[in-house]
Amino acid sequence: MGDMYKELQRQGKVNDQLAQALPGILAKLDDHEKQIRWLRERAGWAFGAVGVVVAVMPWIQNLVLA
Repeated sequence: MGDMYKELQRQGKVNDQLAQALPGILAKLDDHEKQIRWLRERAGWAFGAVGVVVAVMPWIQNLVLA
């Protein structure tokens, strides 16, 4: 019985530690999600710019070489 009581006390302490750490972990997760959204947006702009350059390049070559 004494061992079970000690184990329950230990698990309760671990649960308390996790509950106290959770708000900090959630804040870090939100920061990472914001960074990932920002990177995805920038990558979209970069690929869009490359696509425009590739689409316009033949037109510019025709103007220069004609």
